Amino acid sequence: MALVFDRNLELLRSRDPELALRVAGAAVDALTLGPAARAGFWARYRVPGGASLLLHSQVDPAGEAALLVDGVETGGQSHFVVLGLGLGYHVLELLRRMEAARARVLVVEADAAVLRAAMTVHDVSPLVQDRVTLCVGRDRVAVARALAAFLNAQAVGGLRIVEHPASVRARAGYYQEVREGIRDAANALLIAVNTVIHYCHTWQLNHLLNLPATVFCAGVAGLFGRFSGVPAFIVGAGPSLNKNGHLLAGVRGCGLVLACDTALRPLLRAGVAPDVVMSIDGSDLNYKNFAGVDAPGTTLVAEPMTFHRIVAEYRGPLLITSFGGPVMDWVEGFCGKKGELKSGGSVSTAAFHLAHRLGCNPIVFVGQDLSYPGGDTYARGTFYADEGYRSPLSGQDMVEVPAVGGGTVLTPRFMKCFISWFEEAIPALKRSTPGLEVIDATEGGARIAGTSLATLGDVLDAYCRDGRAGHAGRTGQAGRTGQAGRTGQAGRTGQAGRTGQAGRAGRAVDFRAVVDELVAGYRPPELGGFLRDLGRAGERLSRVQRACRRGLHLIDGCRGGGAVAVLPGLEAVDAEIRDLGASMGIVELLLQPVLFSIMHRAGLRRPSPEAALKDTRDLYDNVAQAARVLRRLLGTARASLAKGYDEYRGSSAARAAMGGARGAR
Repeated sequence: MALVFDRNLELLRSRDPELALRVAGAAVDALTLGPAARAGFWARYRVPGGASLLLHSQVDPAGEAALLVDGVETGGQSHFVVLGLGLGYHVLELLRRMEAARARVLVVEADAAVLRAAMTVHDVSPLVQDRVTLCVGRDRVAVARALAAFLNAQAVGGLRIVEHPASVRARAGYYQEVREGIRDAANALLIAVNTVIHYCHTWQLNHLLNLPATVFCAGVAGLFGRFSGVPAFIVGAGPSLNKNGHLLAGVRGCGLVLACDTALRPLLRAGVAPDVVMSIDGSDLNYKNFAGVDAPGTTLVAEPMTFHRIVAEYRGPLLITSFGGPVMDWVEGFCGKKGELKSGGSVSTAAFHLAHRLGCNPIVFVGQDLSYPGGDTYARGTFYADEGYRSPLSGQDMVEVPAVGGGTVLTPRFMKCFISWFEEAIPALKRSTPGLEVIDATEGGARIAGTSLATLGDVLDAYCRDGRAGHAGRTGQAGRTGQAGRTGQAGRTGQAGRTGQAGRAGRAVDFRAVVDELVAGYRPPELGGFLRDLGRAGERLSRVQRACRRGLHLIDGCRGGGAVAVLPGLEAVDAEIRDLGASMGIVELLLQPVLFSIMHRAGLRRPSPEAALKDTRDLYDNVAQAARVLRRLLGTARASLAKGYDEYRGSSAARAAMGGARGAR
C-alpha cells in the first residue's frame, strides 16, 4: 500500500503541489480500511463526535458505485459536480462511462484524509488529469470559486450534481453549505451568461457612442486615495430609504454621499445632493433615472457601457471608470487608464469598491435592502415606485435570506448573488485594509455578513456632528464651467493638492473642489493613431460583411444532400473571417459578443448536419449584420472624436496665442 500511495502522491504533487502537501500531512485516525469480499476495499469513517459510517459496501464497492452511476442522467451532460469522494469508485465509474464525451468532473471532498485513503488502496491517476478538478477540505466560498473556474458558458445550464450518499451523511453540515454555495455560484454564472447574451449588443453600442466622453473626460483614477479616513455613504434605492434617506443631508462637509443611479431622484426629492451618482447600466430603462434631472453639484461616475444618452446629456461633472476587458484595454492604450473598479453585477457593488479606492473609512450602506421587505421593491421617488413596479414574491426566483433584526426576508436570486458578492468582498478588503469598518445603516432588508449594524442617526452622530464647516463651493456651481465640449478636462499632469487629503484633522470635505481640480488639469491624448485604427477597423468590418455574404451564397446554393459539397468553401470563408479578426484585434473584440451569443445557443444542442448548416447560416447572417452596425458606429465615433479633437487643438492654440500677446505687452 505504501508503494501505491507514494506513486499517487508523486503524481498529485506534479499536478497540485499544495493539495499534495495537505494530503501527505493528513491524519487518517478517523478512517478504517479493509478488503471487500469480492474485490477492492471498504472504508469506515468516524464522524466528528463519535459515530462511524461505512463509506462503501464491504462486499462489492465497485458494483455499488456502478449502481449509483446508473441513476445519474448522463445524456448530453458535459460537466458534473461530485459531492463526496470516498475511495473514489463512483468517480472512476463516472469517468469511465463519460470517456467518449470527455466530460469534466469537479470532485468536492470535506476531508483530505479521505483522499489520502483512496490514494493508499488503488491507482487514482484518472483523478489527476485535466478534466478532473479536486476541491478538498475547502469552505463554501472556495468551492464556489472552483466551480466558477470549472464551468463555462455552454455548460452552466446543464450542470449535474452527483452525491455520494455515505459521504454526504457523514458530513451533512459541510455538504449542505457546499450545496448552497454551488447553487449560488451556478446561479450567478447563469445570470452573467444570460446578461451577456441579452445586453452584449447594447454594451457594444454604448461603448462606441461613449468613445468621445471616454477619451475627452478625466478618469476617476485621479481621485483614488485622496479621501483617506473620510466616511462614505453608499446609497441604494431600497424601500428602507423612505425612513432615513433625508438624514443624509447631515453628511455635507464631513463625508461623501455616493448614490446608485436609481437613488438619485429620491435623494434630490429629500433635499440631499449626493457628491457622486454612479451609473453602469447600459439599458435604456436606466435613462429614466436621469431624464429631466438637474443635479449640477453631483459628479457622474460612469462606465462606458452606460446608456449613451445618460453620458451625453448629464449636466454635472463627468468622470470615467472602467471594469476592464479587452475593448476598454484597447481604448485605454490610447487615452490612459481611467481607474478600474470591481463589480458584482450591481451598481452598489461598484460604488462600494469606488469608496474603498477613494480611501474612505468607514463605508456605510444606506438603502441597501437587497430584498423586498413587505413586497415593496424601491423607495418612493424612484421611477420604479412612481410607475407602480412590483416584483412577484412567489416562484423559484425568490429565496429566503437572513434579515436585519433577525428572522428572514425574501429576495430574488439575482439579489442573493449581490449579497454573496458583498460577503466575499468585505472580508477580503478588511484583510488588505487594516482598520476598515463597513457599517450597514439601511435599518432593514437582508443581513450582509461582515458588516456591523447601526442606525443612520447613530452613524451621523459618531462621524458628522463635530461642527465641521459646510461643503465649501456647493452653491452656485453651474455645471461644467470652462469644459467646452468636454475636450478641455485635465488631470494627467500636476494634480496639485494631493498633500492635503480631504477629511484629515477635522477639515471640511470639499469633494467638488477636488473634482474641479482634476477636470481642469486633464489633457486629452494625441489622437492621430487612434483615429487611423478606427478607420482601419471599419474597413476590415466591411470585408467581414463581404465574406459573410459569400458564405450565405454558398449555403443558399446547395440543395438536398449538398451540405458536404459546400464545406470546403465555408471553411475558406471561416478562415478569412478569422484572419480579418486576427489581423486587427479590435475587430475580433467587437465581434466577440455576437459570436459568443450564437455559439452558446449552438452549444446547448448536438445538431444534425442540416441543423449545423442552418446554424452556420445564422452565424453568417448575424455576423454580417453586426459588422454593418459596428462599422456605422465606428464611423460615427471617429467623426465625433476628430471634431472634438480639432476643437480642442483650436482652443489650445487660441489660449497659447493669447498668452503670447499678453507677454508681448
